[in-house]
Amino acid sequence: MQFLFPCDYFDKHLPDEMFRDQAHALQSAGHHVYTLDLDQPGSPIRPRPDAAPMLYRGYMLDPKAYASLEQTVQAQGASLLIPSDMYLRAHHLPGWYPLIQDLTPETVCYRDAAEALAALPALGWKRFFLKDFVKSLKSGAGSIAATPVEAAEILSALESFRGQLEGGICVRRVLDLQVDSERRYFVWRGRAFASCPQAPIPALVQACCERVDSDFFSVDIAQDASQRDWVIEIGDGQVSDLVGWSAEAFARIFATAC
Repeated sequence: MQFLFPCDYFDKHLPDEMFRDQAHALQSAGHHVYTLDLDQPGSPIRPRPDAAPMLYRGYMLDPKAYASLEQTVQAQGASLLIPSDMYLRAHHLPGWYPLIQDLTPETVCYRDAAEALAALPALGWKRFFLKDFVKSLKSGAGSIAATPVEAAEILSALESFRGQLEGGICVRRVLDLQVDSERRYFVWRGRAFASCPQAPIPALVQACCERVDSDFFSVDIAQDASQRDWVIEIGDGQVSDLVGWSAEAFARIFATAC
């Protein structure tokens, strides 16, 4: 199987240092690793790939950047295993939320910050979790607000931190979740994997396998005070961090795809 990584800044033949341990683990498992300079559209893939589809593994890309990556790969005689439409279905919250609405906190999506802030009082919630279509604010006061004023401050900080608000604004109902209960799972071609091979797969993750139309995505599960499981987030597997995973455990996902 072919994996495509962003290249190192100084040596274009090496994967970026952030992902080098993953690349090494995949190579050790018998896979082929390639690199690409994402900052130079049209730059060559190193080494030149076969015609088989490639799985990107790297930094999050907005829709325009992912489309550019797809075009660059196709221009060199290969293809991405995850096309742009599939990438966005898992990467942007509005792509996956309708599919698992009963398994995840209630969410309302808006076109922009102004529309979201104006709508908060009508929701009737005591607290609001705010994010754009992809990310929330993990620094400072975080992403939970109790008033429209606090919400405006969070969205302003998020835009400053990320440089843009991607897609639109999602307002999520805040749940009383158990501290440190969140776990990440990966789903590859309909099969779910845990960071430990012996760990059971929660029923909610299995439900996501059946409902989410993507070949590769991540699922984050957490428990509330009553020990009910909730899907906290779904993400495209190519750009999901290895939270709680080793590089070797990640490589085992693709053990049958060499």
